[in-house]
Formats: sequence, C-alpha cells, structure tokens
Amino acid sequence: MRSTILALLLVLLSSDAFAILVSPERELAPTTTERFVATNDGYVAFWSEGDETNAARIALDGSIAGVWRPLFRGRFVNGAAFDGHSIVVVTQRFLGVPSPIEAFRVAADLSTVSAAVPLGTGLAAQIVADRGGFIVGWKIDPTADALGGTLVLSRLDASLAITRQRVLDLVPQPRAGSYVVAPDDGGALVAWNEMIACEHPAGFGCVINSSVRAVRVTDDLTIADPGGISITARGTSIGNAWWDGAEWLVVWVGDRNVNLSRIAPSGAVAQPEVLLPPQGRFYYIVHAIPLGDRIVAGAQYAGSAGDPFGFALNDASLNFAPSEPVNLVAGADGRMLLSYHRYPTVAAFFRIVDLNAEGGRQRPTRR
Repeated sequence: MRSTILALLLVLLSSDAFAILVSPERELAPTTTERFVATNDGYVAFWSEGDETNAARIALDGSIAGVWRPLFRGRFVNGAAFDGHSIVVVTQRFLGVPSPIEAFRVAADLSTVSAAVPLGTGLAAQIVADRGGFIVGWKIDPTADALGGTLVLSRLDASLAITRQRVLDLVPQPRAGSYVVAPDDGGALVAWNEMIACEHPAGFGCVINSSVRAVRVTDDLTIADPGGISITARGTSIGNAWWDGAEWLVVWVGDRNVNLSRIAPSGAVAQPEVLLPPQGRFYYIVHAIPLGDRIVAGAQYAGSAGDPFGFALNDASLNFAPSEPVNLVAGADGRMLLSYHRYPTVAAFFRIVDLNAEGGRQRPTRR
C-alpha cells in the first residue's frame, strides 16, 4: 500500500456488511473540554484554552472551514444543540462544581453570539433540540459521598425563555452520575447511571458501582414514572439513548457486552439485545448512533496481550487506542465525527468516518 494512502478502510462483518472509511487524524486544539455538534453542512467544535472559549466550523470531509474564532471568556461549553438554523450552547462558569449555567445562541457560521440567558446553578449541563425548542438538563446537590446528584430539567422555547422547569423528584431519589436526555414526539426519556454506594468486602477496597435507571416525562415535564424505570442491574453503565419514532433505544455496557434495551412508550422494557459481544475484550465506554435500519456502535475496549487497548466500530477494530473522552457525532450524508484524546497528550483529535464508502474511496463532499 502506498504511504500516501492515509485513510483506513474497514469492512464490518455482519449480515448487512458495509464499508467504512476513516479519514486521517486531525488535531483540534490543546484542550480537554471540546464539544461538537452537527449542522447542515458539517460540524462545529467548541473548546476552551485557558480562560477563552473558541469555536470552529468543520466541513463534512473533516477540513477546518475558515478560521476559528473566540466566543467568550470565563465560561465552558458543556453542551450544544442545532435547531436547523442556529446553535444553542449551554455553559458553566466552572467545571466539576455547581456554578451558574447560561445559554447562548450562536449563528451556524459563527458570525454572531447572543447575550447570555441565565438558567440556574448546577453542574454537568446538557442540551437537546426538541420540536423548535430545547430541553436542558443539569445536576444539583451532589451528595456528600460524591455518589451522583439530583437531576433538573428545563424546557426552553425558541427564544430561550424557560417555559417549564422541575426537579426529577422520584422515589427513591436518583443518585445520578452520567445521564442522557432523549426527546420523543411529545415528551422525553431521561436515562442515567444510578450510583450505588460502595461496599467494603473483607480484603478488598471500595469500588463505586452503578446501574442504569430512567424516567419518562411528558411535554410539560410531568413525571410519568414516580418510581423510575429500572433498565439494568448493578455493574452496568449508560452509553446513550434516542427515540426512533416508535420506542426509545438505550445503549449500555455490562457483562463485557455492548447492549441495547428497547423501551416502549408505555415504559415497558424489552429483553436486552447484544450489539457487541466481548470477543476476549472488556468494553468500558460506548456510544452508538442510528444509520437507517442499522445501529453503529463505537466502544473503547481493553483486550488480550496482543490487543491491549483499542476502539471498535461494530465488529471492526480501528488501529489506534484513544483515551477519554471519546464521542460519536452523527452528521449528514452518512458520515460521523469521531473525537477522542490520546494519553498522555493533552489535546483533542478527531476523524471523519464515512459509513457509506464504496470501493475504498471517500465520496466527495456535497456542497
């Protein structure tokens, strides 16, 4: 193979085998706070260097479109959502501790940034677009033993005004770690890692454990499941979730597998399906996206001596071992952005993955 051929072609061995093409690696910036969002013609990256938050447009082929621009100082972008016209980001003044949470509307071409809209105080803020408006989540009141926190949801209209806000006051009260929000046609599912108080078996240290728990909320954020929905047992961890038009799909890691649970509109949970069997590996971080009638799962793994660490897309392995955080962002035209870090480098990298490659050639970017 000629040394000038930088892309990697992989064929996924499944009943609906398809080829993927992974673009050359690109470095975004020396940062650990990057966030990406897909737009109509590519992606936008947000990241902080020191006290300054920057943004840059990324084309579908992975090239940086134009130059990056500074947005503001003294804030970190925690989440971003595209509504078809512009991007709304949620920011925090500090990371890892409760601090003011604000929303900003940013033009898709990064030409303008709105004034700050105060939302509340908390940590781990997220935002998802929902039928012209947005749902924002964050955590409050982290417990004294650092095992999770209480979840808050806010619904914003197109002007970013809060139309409804509530604490997810379930019984028992959630001790939420990582969480995801998946809007449906009239409400949303919130799924999270339910942090379990560690035990101290004789001769062993304390390991914090988790299960996966969820709740359905209606359009006005009324809780439909006062006791929550138990999706998995202890020893499991949430990946992500989405609504496919008929049910919610929740991806999680447990029993060394990458698994999928389907939740009906009624809240009934079906028997889990295995997306990725272990194959001598231990999967520990997972993210998945729908692609037509297929699900593409990306997972970090620790394997045998000859395959110690790596990243898998379905049952194909990429030839590099990223470190956290790793994320997949579904884009337009059958492509997705894969972002990651490399230990011990303090920098964010990304690649574009073409899920509909043909003949080992990258398709031209559609303008």
